[in-house]
Amino acid sequence: MNDTTASAPGSSLLPDGIGAITAVHFVLMAIVAIAAVAIIGLAAAAHQGWSSNLYTMVSDTFPRTSVASVMGIGGAAGAVGGMIMSNYVGRVLETVGTYVPVFLWAGSAYLVALLLVHLLVPNLETAVQVPASDD
Repeated sequence: MNDTTASAPGSSLLPDGIGAITAVHFVLMAIVAIAAVAIIGLAAAAHQGWSSNLYTMVSDTFPRTSVASVMGIGGAAGAVGGMIMSNYVGRVLETVGTYVPVFLWAGSAYLVALLLVHLLVPNLETAVQVPASDD
């Protein structure tokens, strides 16, 4: 072991081998951090792809005069959903003590939404706006 009281240039205050272990530990932490950033980036890109397809689906399936109203209703539903989810997450965390159910729900939300889209709109066609009658 190195002498911890040595003051010669190049001497270490750490025991022999600790510096190498620390360097390996730092490299492993850096690799894990890079992998985490890559996974988060992939999830963000997938979410952006989903949202852009969702906006396009509304403009493809509703008449031009109704697109803004449908998007407004969707935005309001999203805001209410966010309020409900924040309440749900708090209750789950107090009850269960872990975020696992929340992450399971969030991970399956896109699949549930895709299933709902395919069930509600099996063949994507533009809705026809019926003109108002003069009765």
